[in-house]
Amino acid sequence: MISAVRRLRLSTTYQGIVALVAAQFVFTAIGIIDFWAASKVDAVHASGQLLGWQLFWSLGTGTTAFVLVVLPWLSRGATRSNDDFAIWTGSATLIALALGLVCCAIFLVYPTALLKSGVESTLVAEAKTYLLGLSTAPVALLLTVILRSVLVANGKGGSVFWAAVTILLAKTASNGASSYFGWEQNNLILGLSTAISLWLGAAQMVFGLDRSIFPALGRLRFNSLAAPIKALLRLGFPASVTAFAETGYFAATTYLSVRMGESAALVHGVALNLVSLVFVVPFSIAQVASMEIQSSVGQAIRDVSKRFLKISACCSAVIAVCFFVWSGQLAHVFISNEGEETEELLRQAKLLIQFCGLFIIADAIPITTIGLLRGLRDTFYPMVISLACYWGAGFTAVLILGDSPAGIWQGMLIGVCCSGLCLNVRLRLLANKI
Repeated sequence: MISAVRRLRLSTTYQGIVALVAAQFVFTAIGIIDFWAASKVDAVHASGQLLGWQLFWSLGTGTTAFVLVVLPWLSRGATRSNDDFAIWTGSATLIALALGLVCCAIFLVYPTALLKSGVESTLVAEAKTYLLGLSTAPVALLLTVILRSVLVANGKGGSVFWAAVTILLAKTASNGASSYFGWEQNNLILGLSTAISLWLGAAQMVFGLDRSIFPALGRLRFNSLAAPIKALLRLGFPASVTAFAETGYFAATTYLSVRMGESAALVHGVALNLVSLVFVVPFSIAQVASMEIQSSVGQAIRDVSKRFLKISACCSAVIAVCFFVWSGQLAHVFISNEGEETEELLRQAKLLIQFCGLFIIADAIPITTIGLLRGLRDTFYPMVISLACYWGAGFTAVLILGDSPAGIWQGMLIGVCCSGLCLNVRLRLLANKI
């Protein structure tokens, strides 16, 4: 009987991981789909779309980290009734709506900031058009984050998976329709189709919810949400700063590669795109880990931590092997094989992709550990550690070694390794106290 329960729990854990990987992968993929569609028109459309998407991606990552601090309270072991579950769900939803509206306001001022920074007006116009189409997407994205967290916490990872499939199919179909009717030259249509796809996914997740939670949500009063909202804000702000510290770290290294020239920027961009795509695996594992560890104490914390760190390391090792084996083919996806200079670019990209395999393994450790610490309601110290390791040790190493794309990634690897080591020390110390 005990072994059967353990197998069921493990199955539910992996189901949640697969569901969250699918959801996060779709969020990354829709940006790539839009960029590919815009690049078929011309470089101006593609660059404008990229400027808009980078803002959406950065804001989405940071605000998602803010909202995800609710995961430990959504876990079935932490809630005793539907009313408790509804209180935390309602509190997180209100915060998500507020953050989504803030993102929409940033969308409005971002084009003006680009103009003042010296970006060409034609690119700014395309970015503004794309962001106009995306205007409701931040709210839809954060609502899907809440809904998928609720569903996974209740063992309904399958609903999250099929909602992710719906988003991807809706996005692909809408882009196909735009191409058929000749609307692909309008970045407004691309942004609008992305927002609509996210809203469709959110609607499907709502239908997957347990019906018993709706009466409890209807009984909520604002005074009952004050304390949960305060707790989420206290934990969410450091978690959001931690996420912004990492995304800003990658953005700064991209700026350094651009200063080296177009070739260096291209090679760096190839590696960064691939790492961003596979980043969803340890990130999703971390979300499930934060729910699993919330009710653990002492030795149980160490056992859960080891289990999820092993899962994350094994998945990252498989990805690293794929990077090593198919590095040449992956480089060809982004770089054409025409011209003599291209051969050198392909060679550099191939070597950098292989190096990124090591980076993925190292990066999986701090990402998963942050999720475990979040499950233990610890977000302040991970914020301090991330800022110190990424912007202290890591960026200093990038400045010293960053005379080439390979040097930049070597410096980034140092920052990631320092972060992983310090975060694991923090996890061990916290486990001994609980």
